[in-house]
Amino acid sequence: MDGLDKLKHISVYLGNTCNFDCSYCDREYIAKDVGGQTLKHAWVDLVVDFFDKTMPHCKGLDIISVHGGEPFLFISRMDDLFTKLFDKYIKNTDRKFCITTNGSLIAENKEFLKKWGPYIKFTISYDFAFQKQNREGNPMTVVGDGLQTRDFTHVSDVVSANITMALCEDKAVCGELFNVGSGTSFAVLDLVNMIGGEDPYYTFMPERLGEARFTQANIEKIKSFGWKPKVKLENWLKEVGS
Repeated sequence: MDGLDKLKHISVYLGNTCNFDCSYCDREYIAKDVGGQTLKHAWVDLVVDFFDKTMPHCKGLDIISVHGGEPFLFISRMDDLFTKLFDKYIKNTDRKFCITTNGSLIAENKEFLKKWGPYIKFTISYDFAFQKQNREGNPMTVVGDGLQTRDFTHVSDVVSANITMALCEDKAVCGELFNVGSGTSFAVLDLVNMIGGEDPYYTFMPERLGEARFTQANIEKIKSFGWKPKVKLENWLKEVGS
């Protein structure tokens, strides 16, 4: 299993069901082109078996993540998976479980959070939260001073990057890491102004301790294999509306 020692992240797809219908989501692509893919309870042990066979070769793995759909609609499966992986691959290590979520169901699952909170990182998108707040007439909530920058990447660009490298005939890329992003950073307040227009409605909330101040993906490596991002944040926001 050459190259697995360089692997940093393994992600498990729980299912295609979600309580939102975001325009940027890849669920439609997965349903039409991949065939849905819902992790059944009976298959959790197969996933664990995959980890048992793979992890001895993944010395550099930092994150085991789950995504969907909305992972919190698969709460019992997620809990089952975490339970079966915890002692072997999370406990007494620096690794974390990561959950990519729209955030709407987190507060309803306090027992799950009480059990797994210290071992979880959450990924929740800024852009959808802002759009929802703006559409409902609520102030967009800006963390800190809003001058922190992020490289916002459209899911279609992420998919095309994965396809490009999956079809790459150069075997030397196996196990290599490639940054995927737009290569351009925007301040959070830039995003607020794109969504809110000339008179954006927003409020500030306290800065999060330890939050990265500036991030921008260096995508020169993957661009050398012929991939480049196609979707610009400002154009996409205009297309879908705020």
